[in-house]
Amino acid sequence: NDKMSKIEVLNCNVGNCKISTLGKETAGIIGLAYGYSGNVALIDDCIISDCSVNNCEILNDKVISTYGSSAGILAATWGVKNININNCGVNNSNITSNCYVNNGNDMDVGGILGISSRAQNVELKNCDVENTDIINNSGSGDTNANVGGIVAAVSPYYSNNEELSIINCNWKNGNMTAQQGNAGGILGWIGPCKNEGNIENCKVEGVNINSEANHSSNSNTAGIVATA
Repeated sequence: NDKMSKIEVLNCNVGNCKISTLGKETAGIIGLAYGYSGNVALIDDCIISDCSVNNCEILNDKVISTYGSSAGILAATWGVKNININNCGVNNSNITSNCYVNNGNDMDVGGILGISSRAQNVELKNCDVENTDIINNSGSGDTNANVGGIVAAVSPYYSNNEELSIINCNWKNGNMTAQQGNAGGILGWIGPCKNEGNIENCKVEGVNINSEANHSSNSNTAGIVATA
């Protein structure tokens, strides 16, 4: 539980790969950035810049755990104060979760980011998802199976001071399916925040957004933000 000041991934590329798990988080660049102990964030910054994922299959298949988010770039963070994802792209890929854990936690699927939890600031700039399908076949509980073209879920629980900015980010040409939870072309779900949520100059073009949920209390669907 020693404090770490920074995680930084710069100028990295993943191409023509299959990345799959029967365990927990899975992503093209970082699966899980974790630094949380006793309601204290142990990591100051997670920075991912100028990274790309091309022609990849990212698959979370029938997870046996209660945690199992997936994403093109970063699947999940817990206990990271500041998250910055800049100039990153996911192209010609498939991101799929086949998690069937009833009442599980954090089965979110995002084009760039799956879920951030207990952060102070989350910022994504100049990120694009193109020609990519984002599919969440999760059977977990209400708010824990969200889908987003850029970000699936932002969860400020216990801190309630998370600030979210998504600027100049686009999702073009792809398909989205949600079995349960919210489905948004840019953002699936954000919990209550004391600070601001800002989405600016973002585009969703040439996509199909399909929610198959018929009994979940959190199963909203929208072109930009499903639930805020």
